Amino acid sequence: MQKQFEQILLSYIEMQKSTFRLNDILSSLKRLKLDINQNEIEDFLSKLPFLVKFTDGSYCSKAVLLKFACFTIKPTKKEIDGNYLIVGHRTMPFTNPNLMPTDLRFYYNKKLINFRAIDLPNSEIMEHYKLFGEELIPQILSLDWANFQEPIENIFTPESYKTHISVLEMSDFYAQTNFRYGDRIVCIIKDWFQGTITTASLSEFLKNPFQNSEIEELRKIWNSNFEESLLKIIHNDGIFEDMYGQLFAALLPNIKKLSTPFSGSVEELIENSERLEIQNFGIENRIWEKGKNIIAIKTWDAPFTMVSTASSNTEKYGLENCINLKINETIIDQYLIDALANNEDDINKVIYSIIPDFISVDPKAYKTLMLNLKDKSAKLHESYNKFADFPIAEIRHEALLLFSKVISLVHEIRLSTIDPASLSQQPLFMIMHIVEHLSKLLCIFLFQENLADDDLRAMKDSIEGMNFSFNENCTQILTELKERHYNLKLSSSNGEN
Repeated sequence: MQKQFEQILLSYIEMQKSTFRLNDILSSLKRLKLDINQNEIEDFLSKLPFLVKFTDGSYCSKAVLLKFACFTIKPTKKEIDGNYLIVGHRTMPFTNPNLMPTDLRFYYNKKLINFRAIDLPNSEIMEHYKLFGEELIPQILSLDWANFQEPIENIFTPESYKTHISVLEMSDFYAQTNFRYGDRIVCIIKDWFQGTITTASLSEFLKNPFQNSEIEELRKIWNSNFEESLLKIIHNDGIFEDMYGQLFAALLPNIKKLSTPFSGSVEELIENSERLEIQNFGIENRIWEKGKNIIAIKTWDAPFTMVSTASSNTEKYGLENCINLKINETIIDQYLIDALANNEDDINKVIYSIIPDFISVDPKAYKTLMLNLKDKSAKLHESYNKFADFPIAEIRHEALLLFSKVISLVHEIRLSTIDPASLSQQPLFMIMHIVEHLSKLLCIFLFQENLADDDLRAMKDSIEGMNFSFNENCTQILTELKERHYNLKLSSSNGEN
């Protein structure tokens, strides 16, 4: 799909104030005398992270779903005494995950609440950033303007004890609202895309004790509803791509119930819950059932669900019929573009770069895949600009080489006949993270052009880091498989479960 059509679709989506359907888009395009393939539109919609598709086939942007959504923050006594507020993870999952905490804009009485830079103990910062994952905190804080000139290796280290951080300057808010410890800040989303939030104060010390009791009961109901929703998605859906995805999935079916001035907060819920806790998941964290270990892979073929989580798109080229593996079309398209960048017109070689050489493929399924990829390659060739693609071609190539290595590893795990749930989980977590990050990186090439040199260098460094991590964890996984005396080179014909 050409870029101008993508921009038209994005503009259309941003204009919608409620749910819409594919037919609504097609009707609008028809009025504009534009003819775009329906499948291409569906593929494009599936790749938009801010778009939610419901079971009835309708779509709605998160900006619409969360407009005027309400949540609360309970400042600590130290924050109130110091006239500040740490934003951290406390707006999750109500705000745009692409915005860093310091990108959000809070208003009180129509006046912007400014940020100021201070030094705080790492333990205090950790308390309000832990939902992001401890190992990701330095990266998040490196994007805070308070650390603009600070090398990332010096940020949030055990040796430093304290770290620079931007906090909201709350002296006027606390003074004007006669704010006391135990009170809450009520936050209302005004613009989800821009991260605009209005605030008010909710006192927990009302003159009428019956009103106090009513608020407490409403908050207990909120905690119970969110807890049940989280348990439900843990049981039904298992692991999500990230903490935000897990929390948003719990919020989505109950937005009206859970969006209230009398809400609790996720951090308080987890702290007081007898059924949920935060567990380590590779370099990140997830909310999980208390006392039960997170299992990265529950069944022998489940590793492949991790490959498709960057997009809800169902793979249509026929690759799944060849090797029983789901990869979203964004990734496959990148393999085709990589071939164009390298003047490679043999589709067989593209397929060989995706399918490991130790996998046997049904000839009929292979022919269907090859024809579909040839057709898509021809369409991509029509709009491909090699000169414009040159800056990212090498980076994409390296990312795809790593992606192919991951595919090969996952097949080796499958062919070993060992239940992945019985393996050490941390190395599997790390491989899953690598797949997710690679998928996001490759999707960036679809939606962004003219990337800055700094962005390109960061991508290249990121791929190098992922390669190192993959090699380390791959070795650990394969060693464990070998120790169980299974032959990793079993042919697919006798690799039965």
